[in-house]
Amino acid sequence: MSLTNPVPGGTATGYGAFRIGDLHLALPLADLREAIPLRQLRAFPHGADWLMGTIHVRGVEVPVMDLLKLLGKQHPAHRDDCILLLTHQHRMIGVLSSQVNSLFFQHASSIRALHSTDHLGRLSSGTLINPSNNTTAFLLNVEALFDLPAVVSVEDPEPQRQGLVQSSQEANAISDTTSSDSPMLLLNNAGVSYAINPSDIETTIPKPVVEPSDLAGGYFKGHVDFRGKRIPAICLGEYLGFGAMPDTKRQPQALVLKYASGELAILIDQIVDIVRVDLRQTIALPPLAQLRSDLMSSVIPNSLLYPDRPDQCHHHVLNAQGFLTDPALAELAAVVHQAETERQPEITGIGGTQHTLTADQRVIVFNLHGLFAVPIAEVTEVLPYRGIVEGFPKHQPLRGFLTHRGNAIPVYDLAQTLGLERQQLDGDSNVIVNHHHQQLVGYAVGQLTSIEQALWSPTVPVLGMERQARHGPARSNQRMVEVRLHGQRQLIECLSLAALNPDAPDGMTEPMHQTDGPQSPVASETSVPSSSASCEWC
Repeated sequence: MSLTNPVPGGTATGYGAFRIGDLHLALPLADLREAIPLRQLRAFPHGADWLMGTIHVRGVEVPVMDLLKLLGKQHPAHRDDCILLLTHQHRMIGVLSSQVNSLFFQHASSIRALHSTDHLGRLSSGTLINPSNNTTAFLLNVEALFDLPAVVSVEDPEPQRQGLVQSSQEANAISDTTSSDSPMLLLNNAGVSYAINPSDIETTIPKPVVEPSDLAGGYFKGHVDFRGKRIPAICLGEYLGFGAMPDTKRQPQALVLKYASGELAILIDQIVDIVRVDLRQTIALPPLAQLRSDLMSSVIPNSLLYPDRPDQCHHHVLNAQGFLTDPALAELAAVVHQAETERQPEITGIGGTQHTLTADQRVIVFNLHGLFAVPIAEVTEVLPYRGIVEGFPKHQPLRGFLTHRGNAIPVYDLAQTLGLERQQLDGDSNVIVNHHHQQLVGYAVGQLTSIEQALWSPTVPVLGMERQARHGPARSNQRMVEVRLHGQRQLIECLSLAALNPDAPDGMTEPMHQTDGPQSPVASETSVPSSSASCEWC
């Protein structure tokens, strides 16, 4: 199933697209309560053969009709058959449907009206284009359906229930003035886009190797190595009900969730971006029988993420707590953890010092003439390196300006800011955005590698010529961070973006101090440590 975001220019109404036999239909989301699986119907005393019977829904028997039979056609059996519960003026009826395939928004002006004085002819009030697949759909006139002679409906058992936001204008009409900005990790799997709060995941695995398991089957694909032990790996799209993961040569990535009994990896295709989202402007999804609606109850239209991109994509918002409380996944993690108890990892620093890990000890690892890291607490957003006009002298670190959400963000070459060679940036490069004295500043880097949990963060001395290699002035120490990459521990330099002064001559840095700008939404109340002390967030 797909959803297209509201089209620009005024109020657009939401529609659900579905198929009955060879008929492609659409109806307003205001009239669609939910889709439920087709199960055994109860006989109903009625003479019309298009009235199939009744189905028990929340204490009432809802009449179910076969619209194709009503139109004089035969309804072919289909494995995706379901029942659409339609409501109108506090009444409810069920309609047999072959498939619910998309949700979309269109303006009223895009409807090509149809007129008829016949009862059956009035069932379609017009045609409109479904932008998700560029096909023409007949608009079902729900009022005319309920007004048909011999149609039997039942009183709506839950008239207070609200379905989707009825229009794009209502989607943006937020009465609550409390800020609801939240960081979101954007990712995709098998052509479907998702979003999840990065603070809800333990870490990411950039290149997991899935090993076979005797228990593997369905959404459970096998084991992956995580910090020296094996953990179960599942396919995200397959578990949510979107179907099996296509057999491609592309290297997957993985998100790691931590359960009480152990960790579990969720296989995805790619992590795309990190953005901030006002969760009040997400659009709710109705319960659908084919999908795990409890694990993704809303979507984020792309227009909220990238206002300058008028495309029709969206991201399903994943409910991480739903995953963590899912009995099947918790049991899977427990079974594999029990088999791996003899291989418990030791997270030990130099001299055998034990370190307690918390959610604030994450870093973003990226390529910058080698691997570097920044604390995720210092990152406001991660944006693609696109639309930047480079018109400044190449000996200066300033590459240009990036327009994003009404802000003109100066973008500096992080390598040049550190005294390194100027980077060759392309469409796969990224811009890490940080607050600098209450202003947004962007630092261009190479491709992001992963989000990792910090195992240990020492401050080490800088010896010899390396003292002059970066930052211009001499320095005697540098902050490092130990992370596990590709199954091995690596010690890489951890930069403090808050301490950089990109406009200073020769890339000089400021003394490290508490940032004047607002804290990152990823981790609040996090102070930037001084350069002469161990990292406070580790």
